[in-house]
Amino acid sequence: MCTALGIALAVSAASYIYVTRDGEYKNEVNEQLVYAELNEDIHRKFGGYDIDELCEGYDPPKSFLGQTEIPMEVVNQYPELPVGCEITCAAAMLNFFGYDVDKCYLADNFLPVSSEFTEKDGKLYGPDPRKVFVGDPYGRGYGCYEDVIAAVLNDYFSSHGSENRAVILEDANSADLERLLDRGVPVIVWASIDMKPYKYNNVSEWQTEDGDTIMWLSNSHTLILTGYDGAYYFFMDCSDKTEIQRYPKDTFLSRWKENGSQSIAVKINN
Repeated sequence: MCTALGIALAVSAASYIYVTRDGEYKNEVNEQLVYAELNEDIHRKFGGYDIDELCEGYDPPKSFLGQTEIPMEVVNQYPELPVGCEITCAAAMLNFFGYDVDKCYLADNFLPVSSEFTEKDGKLYGPDPRKVFVGDPYGRGYGCYEDVIAAVLNDYFSSHGSENRAVILEDANSADLERLLDRGVPVIVWASIDMKPYKYNNVSEWQTEDGDTIMWLSNSHTLILTGYDGAYYFFMDCSDKTEIQRYPKDTFLSRWKENGSQSIAVKINN
């Protein structure tokens, strides 16, 4: 009896291991096929890390019937920061890692800002949103790009003795985003308010000191990507929302790419 039971358990365990490994193998094959369809490299690195390395230290998210969702508290940029979606998302991301940080404290102490515009020879010159927040997050302004928010996060981590690092996901694609989400990694992304089409106008165009042309998308918006299913991506949307928002995949990917595919993840190092 005991011998038969032992054999049965051993066979059951072996079958479970086989099924598990077979499932993992199929997932790996599917991932490779997705990258092949996108004509992208599955082994790409971001800030010196591949996707597997970026995912180390994260807890797998809840996943059910093809839906993956990372739990995250919604932080509202309003009323204090009407144009401060970027720094609000930075605060929400830090809260996700267990820091009790207020969005306004982060804006006051870690966000570099500049509103210095000048006109010369019929051209408008102004700050570089890759280096500073352009305008005033408490009032009127434009915003900033991924470089600024990555620096804010890294400065905050360093000030608290943490070796965690914000990593810019340069030239990331949808497969990269979904692999990160599958492993529990939320991603700060740049898209548009409510995923509406962008607005272009000459008033929002200027030159930087380095001679680069900035064309600010007037309805640009920063969110945190927290999950997905077959048709939608899920977001912590700080634009006066009270719960996680869902936007169609194709619409988000279009807005995200048009805004430079800007995105940030955090590498856990402690």
